[in-house]
Amino acid sequence: MAEPEFDFTEVYRRMVPSASREVVAAREKAHRDLLPEVKTMERVYALCRLAFELPEEPSAIAEWFEKPIKDQDPHFSIKIDIAEAGRIAAALLRHRIADNDLGVALCVLSTSYSGKRAPFDAGDLLGASRDAIVKAGKRRGMTFPSSKLAYPAGKPLNPEFAAIEDNFSAASVKAGIEAAVADLRASGTKFAASANLAYQSLRNDAARLPDEVDLLWWHLGDWSELLEKPRSQLLPPGLALVCGADMGALVRKMPGPYGAYGILRRTVGESGDKTVLLDDAIDALDPTDIARLACKLSPESTLVFPVHTAIKLAAERGKGAWANAFYQVAKDLNNVAVTHFDLSVQTYRERLLIVDDGLA
Repeated sequence: MAEPEFDFTEVYRRMVPSASREVVAAREKAHRDLLPEVKTMERVYALCRLAFELPEEPSAIAEWFEKPIKDQDPHFSIKIDIAEAGRIAAALLRHRIADNDLGVALCVLSTSYSGKRAPFDAGDLLGASRDAIVKAGKRRGMTFPSSKLAYPAGKPLNPEFAAIEDNFSAASVKAGIEAAVADLRASGTKFAASANLAYQSLRNDAARLPDEVDLLWWHLGDWSELLEKPRSQLLPPGLALVCGADMGALVRKMPGPYGAYGILRRTVGESGDKTVLLDDAIDALDPTDIARLACKLSPESTLVFPVHTAIKLAAERGKGAWANAFYQVAKDLNNVAVTHFDLSVQTYRERLLIVDDGLA
């Protein structure tokens, strides 16, 4: 069944039921102008920060984000209309997700920090992101377009051949050859299309199987690829971080195998349902391990990848000194506890995006 097309009016009115028709029309025009401008992950990161009301430098997005909105609404200001900017950003993210952009869906979930942060649209954005990832995982299984490949039957060419027999001339022969060639091309095009569907199915499955095999051997092997040491040597809070980072680094194609979260659950083990603060989980690792987990991050991505931002600061500043710096920029996560399993999933999603964006 085909996915429903994105309906801006419905999405926006769910966020602002009392909006007048004039406001909805102005926002929809701005939405159409803004959508082609979301060309890079840096701009996706900016939209995520706006949608979740995270610190944003207005001057950095004034030209591409604020200007198209002000063209329809001269009174709009990013600095003043913070909630409205967040709703507009959420609608843009929803549209990209509806267009099957899995990187955007993962980015939204990463920014939400296991659902502890709420976007301006009252949760629809998170639900759409989760649904997109689940559906993508299910679609990665093999599906054959038909039970067999067969060359299509050609159309009868009796009239053309009869014309040649009745009047053997250059014109009749030319017409017969052209009809035969056209029929061969049409049949060949149909056969190539059906063969391509089967090939793509096999290719997708071939891309999925190595990820699944690698993750299974990783789970059975009790070995952290990033730390180059047995996972059994790690204390539970730090283990959750390492499991997520290891798995995210192993996966070749987003959003990863459908069973990845089940493998994470089993690898994290019995401590999966215990809750932990992010700083306690990071401080459970020794400095060498923290340094191995750290990634280079772009300034635009820091709040979108909170776990890896914290790891990077811990690697640079050491235990005890990094937490104050982190919570100065991520005030909303101070004293926010998540389960070990949710922390591993959060780290896994962040690492997938970091690797895909070439930051790792």
